[in-house]
Amino acid sequence: MNNNNPQNSVLVNQENWIELSEQLSKLEQLLIHLDCLNDGVAVAINNQVVTKDNWPTQVLNYNDKINIFGAIAGG
Repeated sequence: MNNNNPQNSVLVNQENWIELSEQLSKLEQLLIHLDCLNDGVAVAINNQVVTKDNWPTQVLNYNDKINIFGAIAGG
């Protein structure tokens, strides 16, 4: 992860550019890489929510802006 904008990268949570590769080209692979593949997580790519059913097949494109949200419990 880094804060620069490499050509073949995606921006995660408006903070870190992550370089894509053959092993890191789908949303589910990215979430595993970031240790974010768990219940209570929602993901949007370029401001469009991606349903959990589509995570394994959702292809990432260069310069995608990915937001990962975690559920917050409250009372």
